[in-house]
Amino acid sequence: MSKKEKELKEYIEKSLKEFETDDSSMVVEYIFGIISDSSSSDDEKKESISEFLESLTEKDSTSFCNEMLVRHNEITHDKETENKIKLTNLKLEQELKIKETTQSEITEEEKYENPYHKMSREEQKKRDALLSKYGYDEEDVDENGDIILSDHIEKKKIEDNKIESGLGENLNAKRIADEEKAKREKSKIEHQKKVQRDKEALEKQKRDEEKKKTVKKEKRRL
Repeated sequence: MSKKEKELKEYIEKSLKEFETDDSSMVVEYIFGIISDSSSSDDEKKESISEFLESLTEKDSTSFCNEMLVRHNEITHDKETENKIKLTNLKLEQELKIKETTQSEITEEEKYENPYHKMSREEQKKRDALLSKYGYDEEDVDENGDIILSDHIEKKKIEDNKIESGLGENLNAKRIADEEKAKREKSKIEHQKKVQRDKEALEKQKRDEEKKKTVKKEKRRL
């Protein structure tokens, strides 16, 4: 708890004594809790405290409520300023660390000298010819520029083949799924057509039956 928060509680306690009402710590904490509620507006805080004090004393509490709000707003402002300063300092520390890390990486890169550039022109040509002939990449050489003849290169190529094969399988699966979807859509349309035909046939049958009944009635009249 800050110094100003303690002073505010002392002010609440002193004011309650002047109101000649209950100045116990429980009442002080209750009023302090209302004034510290960040979810309520100043007007809502003032109204809640005024209503509470009206139940305890007949004295006017308007100036007391206003003074509490002024003091608490100062406390809130101080805390916000303190938090901003902390965030600014934290941001500066992070930026400084990033700068130091970046500078360290740049220094290491400056120290590193590519072995390829140490080779003579003839050696560079031979190395490039080997890379081209046997299908090696730049990743297939060590830090000294020598070609790596190890299992991991073959494994890398196998993995690449697997990826390509997997892509082909995915395309086939998609094609099959699309075909199945098209079949389902076609069956759905044909079913709807059949239902419509059956419906029309049933209606025609009903009309024919009604027509026959009408003819029979006419004959009976005659």
